[in-house]
Amino acid sequence: MKLVRLAPLIVLCLAFTVSAQLQPQHSVTGRAEIKKNAAEQLAYARQLINAIPATADQQRRMEPAWNAVTALRLIPARWPNEKAIVTESLLLQEYVLLNENFLTVALAALHDAEKSAAGTDAMARVYSEEGFVYRRLHQYEEAAAAFDRAARHAAFHTLAIPKLVGTLSEYADVESRLGRHQQAAAHLRAAAEIPSLPPFNRVGLMLRSFEQNDQLSDKTEARKDLAKIDDLMLEAKRTLTSSPSEIAMVNEYEKEVKRHHARLGV
Repeated sequence: MKLVRLAPLIVLCLAFTVSAQLQPQHSVTGRAEIKKNAAEQLAYARQLINAIPATADQQRRMEPAWNAVTALRLIPARWPNEKAIVTESLLLQEYVLLNENFLTVALAALHDAEKSAAGTDAMARVYSEEGFVYRRLHQYEEAAAAFDRAARHAAFHTLAIPKLVGTLSEYADVESRLGRHQQAAAHLRAAAEIPSLPPFNRVGLMLRSFEQNDQLSDKTEARKDLAKIDDLMLEAKRTLTSSPSEIAMVNEYEKEVKRHHARLGV
């Protein structure tokens, strides 16, 4: 590690190789300021994350992404006793690394977060993120186990709604890939029960649940799904705007639901 003083700032230059996903000659370097305390360092790192360009060109994203990761890595190194901030820094590392498709390094950050977050509500989020990474790695059994740990955690339902729905949806996808369609349907139904979700989103989730039960040829459960979808469709129509995209979505959903009703004779 090399410290370079650029008055009045201190800049850390950190070079490391992501051996699992980059060739050794493609080691990357990050530069970051060292702030006065962990909270300021975290705020600064967030600014660097926001500065990562929204582009598909990974070469353009690489330097600012690694600057952000470098700033975040300073937190556990310099302020290891600030457990909550350390955990947040590791979760943000995973966020950046996952976006850049450095999956094994993202997973390593989460494993470190398990230590700093042990015994806290943050573990629900850590487990959930582990599930997302394992799924991207196509390690479906590991993903299902991580999602299960998240869903069983006491703080699971305190997750932000998008994360909560996303976890249940991805959990369902993983279970479906493993041939566990009944469990997949249960997760989708649970997601659709979240009352703050817009009706259209709930219809989409219930249609996916129907597909899982339909694959099992479980007509009883499939019919239950259709009945729930009918109720949600009525609710969705009451909140329908004049948006052409919403109208098109309703029409497509109605056609699909009618086909399912006709096929099951209900």
